[in-house]
Amino acid sequence: MSTPAIEINPRRSALLEGHANECLALLRIKAPAAPASSARRKPLNLALVIDRSGSMSGAPLQEAKRCAAMIIDRLGPEDHAALVVYDNRVNTIMPARAVSDRASFHRALAEVESGGSTALFDGWLEGAAQAAVAVEGDFLSRVLLLSDGCANQGLQDVTAIEGHCREMAATGVSTSTCGLGRDFNEELMVAMAAAGQGQSYYGETAEDLLDPFTEEFDLMRALCARKLHLQIETPRGIKVRVMNDYPRASNDAWLLPDLAFGGEVWALVSVTVPARMCTPGATIENLLAARVGYTDLGSGTSGTCSATLTLGTLPAAAYETLAGDQRVAARSRELRAAELQLEARAAACRGDWDKVDRVLRKAEKEAADNPWVEQSLQALRRHADARRTEEFSKEAIYKSRRMHTRQAAADESVASYSQAVEMERPAFLRRKIEQGKRMGNKEDST
Repeated sequence: MSTPAIEINPRRSALLEGHANECLALLRIKAPAAPASSARRKPLNLALVIDRSGSMSGAPLQEAKRCAAMIIDRLGPEDHAALVVYDNRVNTIMPARAVSDRASFHRALAEVESGGSTALFDGWLEGAAQAAVAVEGDFLSRVLLLSDGCANQGLQDVTAIEGHCREMAATGVSTSTCGLGRDFNEELMVAMAAAGQGQSYYGETAEDLLDPFTEEFDLMRALCARKLHLQIETPRGIKVRVMNDYPRASNDAWLLPDLAFGGEVWALVSVTVPARMCTPGATIENLLAARVGYTDLGSGTSGTCSATLTLGTLPAAAYETLAGDQRVAARSRELRAAELQLEARAAACRGDWDKVDRVLRKAEKEAADNPWVEQSLQALRRHADARRTEEFSKEAIYKSRRMHTRQAAADESVASYSQAVEMERPAFLRRKIEQGKRMGNKEDST
């Protein structure tokens, strides 16, 4: 297959001479188009871990079982799956095995009933053990954890649980999480997915669960490269900062999300150039050198792609005539909105709704040229206007996380937004207005 490629787009194509410069640059790691055949794709090894505590009784548990059944039905005979349920106890109702007899999985799901309290970590740990069964083989292994409540049995410390997720990710077993409703611990669920090199989702109602399960399945089926790590080098005296919330692998390297066919993983970088280097007529060679290492899931081999950015200086009159790159500006507004949403969330959790309103007004003003972010903030404001703390907290943290780490469609428009257009994309490339709501078919554009 074709290999990923990296492209560097600066906000402006030159530096202002005689001044210190902060240059914004967008690093786009582009995947090849999806192949006509999926024959070379890695088989999946999924551990579906479902909360069956008492609060899941009724529609939530039934919908969770329906979503799990949907994934089982879409797996091929070469794929493996395990089913784990938990309340205060953990029960592996279907150990990891090839999905050659779907009926046995459906029978196991049909017998699941709601129970007691929530041993979330213990459930995840058993799921991780099941997902690790085939990790040495030619499989893509992941735990998909669902919960509607706070862990109240077993290990509950967020930092400790993060550490376990990080350790499993290093062995090849990643973790994605899906929260349901208003009572689950969003900080724990987001942290587990981030440390586990997976995705974090939530649904406000049981009916909203289908979106995250569909997105997770479609993403795993489309992955072409994993273990992406970005390394950046600059000339001495130039400082660089990655503005996305990506974990560091070292002082000059960052871990990036997995890459799927037809998409792009991106990082917005701030490069600070001192005035002494921006002399008249100067050209700074390799102002920014980016290298991305990855594992090709088709061949199992390691690969790299790289690019460099060289910029010259211009006097003020010429510099001011340069057109800015719209995509760089749009991604910058995304990250700014993500930052402000977390600030508003902290205020909401303290009950300071006056500050929430001020921060949201600021975010809305700064997002005026990014239609998707603007509409997304309007949806968040509805929770603020109703003073719904739990709903605001969850939507803000998941929206912020998505804006920082989302995989983008290579052809997405930054000047307009249409929900109808988004619905035509693979689920993992869609820009949703509300993270906790199932995305509909009604067109919503500006």
